[in-house]
Amino acid sequence: MRWCRMAVSDRENRIHFITPSKHWDMTDHSDDPEVPIICEECGTETTVPLSKLETQLDRHNENRHDGEAHASVDPTLKSQLQDLVAEDLGLFE
Repeated sequence: MRWCRMAVSDRENRIHFITPSKHWDMTDHSDDPEVPIICEECGTETTVPLSKLETQLDRHNENRHDGEAHASVDPTLKSQLQDLVAEDLGLFE
């Protein structure tokens, strides 16, 4: 089977070219929200489908940082989610 490069765009409409591998997950994740993850230790940022969040964080931390938890959900998003949950639970009243 021959693979070709594919163009994909991110949320800021920047174009990226990727080469799919044999192991690329071809599952449709169109209903799966994207979650930004950041690793300040190695200066990387990316987004992953929510369904793969834990796996991707674990894989990055294991492969890059000997299992130490450096990569995490974007702190800004984490804070916003905490505020929404607290508001929903009536903790701000």
